[in-house]
Amino acid sequence: MKTRITYFIVLFILAAFMRFVYLDRIPSGIVGDELDYIFSTKLYALTGSDVTGTWTPWSMKTVPNEVPKAEFPYLLTLPIAAWLPFSLFNARIIYALINIALVFVIYGITKDLFGDRIGKIGGLIAAVNPWMVYYGRTAFDVPVAVFFFLFAFLVLLRTKGWWLLTASVPLLLGFYSYIGMKILFLPYSLGVFWWVYRYRPERVSKKPLLVLAVFSVFVFSYYAISVRALGTGERLTQVLTPVNPEISAIVDTERRLSVPTPFRSIFSNKLTTYFRVSIDKFFGAYDPKLLFANGEGVATFAMWFHGIFYPFEALFFLIGLFMLYRKKLPVAVLMTAMMLLGPIPSFVSNAGTTYVHRASVMFPFMLMTMAYGIDAGIGHFRKTVDRRRFIVGLGFLYAVAVSNFLYLYLFRFPVYNPESFAFSYRLYSKYLSLANEKKISVTLIDTNPTHHMRNFVFYGYPATTVSLTEFKSKVQRRELTLGTVTFRDTCPSKPDPASVYIIAQDNPCRKTIFPKSSFDVIPIIADGGILYGVYNDLLCGDYRLNPYPPAPRMDDLVVESLTEQRFCETYIIRYEGTDTTE
Repeated sequence: MKTRITYFIVLFILAAFMRFVYLDRIPSGIVGDELDYIFSTKLYALTGSDVTGTWTPWSMKTVPNEVPKAEFPYLLTLPIAAWLPFSLFNARIIYALINIALVFVIYGITKDLFGDRIGKIGGLIAAVNPWMVYYGRTAFDVPVAVFFFLFAFLVLLRTKGWWLLTASVPLLLGFYSYIGMKILFLPYSLGVFWWVYRYRPERVSKKPLLVLAVFSVFVFSYYAISVRALGTGERLTQVLTPVNPEISAIVDTERRLSVPTPFRSIFSNKLTTYFRVSIDKFFGAYDPKLLFANGEGVATFAMWFHGIFYPFEALFFLIGLFMLYRKKLPVAVLMTAMMLLGPIPSFVSNAGTTYVHRASVMFPFMLMTMAYGIDAGIGHFRKTVDRRRFIVGLGFLYAVAVSNFLYLYLFRFPVYNPESFAFSYRLYSKYLSLANEKKISVTLIDTNPTHHMRNFVFYGYPATTVSLTEFKSKVQRRELTLGTVTFRDTCPSKPDPASVYIIAQDNPCRKTIFPKSSFDVIPIIADGGILYGVYNDLLCGDYRLNPYPPAPRMDDLVVESLTEQRFCETYIIRYEGTDTTE
């Protein structure tokens, strides 16, 4: 008992360290659904509704005029939004804690399937897994859904009789935690019900499982019938079908680049192309480069130089799967089924192809398989001394791999890919905050000005009941001004010499109203490229600005805490030469 408590303490400390170290600065910003959840919930908590005045998180609907997304994370975020101020750390603390809980759920499932020793291995490798850590440090909804889906399975493994029905609660929460998981809900639920009934070591009653199956069908059917009324019907247009314009375009191109033949319509048509594209998307989830080398290509979901798992874990995955089919066929079938289910949300979507996000349900089961493979590797050695050497060697290998991952994630990723989490929004918000404090008039010109106004409120404007009420009122009236800061997407007829203008790099206003003006720059940290031009810089113009962005120190990543001088000399550069950007 004492050993188990010690293990749990070590596991928690390890998992917490990996997810909380520098969480106030890395990831370097907040984007997309992350910001939507915390911002809309904060508006409700302090003012009673969202910007439209019609939504509350209790409605279990998507906020009007937002991209459709999962419903439950709004409620999940509510306690933080109600009691804590806006910050990167506060926006993500709940998600980090749930990810730590997922580590213990993976331990529990692995223990129930293979025994306590392998369960401990599974918990440890989950605590340091790159995919788990990366997502555990964000406020995306995917890991929340994975947690509830796996927790439901753990409940099914550990309860009996009518207590099995308690699994309906995490299943329901998982269903409403990530919109991409809804398509997996029925096959996952019915699959684990069948597996538990057929293969759980301690036999369970059929009736509770049948009730759960009926419940699952009802939940999915209700959602499918009411999907448009719930505000998520837009997502239906993102389902890949043979009649999608994307498929039609591929068919047209293939036929145009083919020798005319009577067989052309047989081999190049919407149906054959649809199946080929779907197969390509499906098997892309098993690409070894994705899993063990470079990871996802989409910037927000990957680091480009590291896979979802550590490279050497590929060997233990293969060993584990092989040994499962030799010794534990029912569990091997379960693991294989989960890995086949995982990519379904990826290949049915026509909104790009991402796997670390949409195929996420399969990764914990791959970790469990690896744990079994590691134990098999340890068991290969008959002598105790050889086993100890193997364990020490493997521990050293993990220590090196984890250290390399942490170095890449904490010390390189924020510099070579800061815009994966829109770091520039954080920079202009700091500039606007400092200017507002000094009563300097600033106009930010970019597309979607309401979005930029919201970023300013999150990063640099006091989020109180009064200020958020003001924000809502001004957004509703399209008066996009807070303090001395104005947001717009059109060029002013004549620039005000007493005002600073921050203009997006691709905005035509840079050429029309400031055609020959010198300017300062909010740059891309990695290469000094222009993200925003700062014209008539009344805040940082008198400081000694660099012509190229210096490498930021770790403390510089806490942008909100920087002094005016440190901020200007670190993140604002002086553009030299002729502006030839378009």
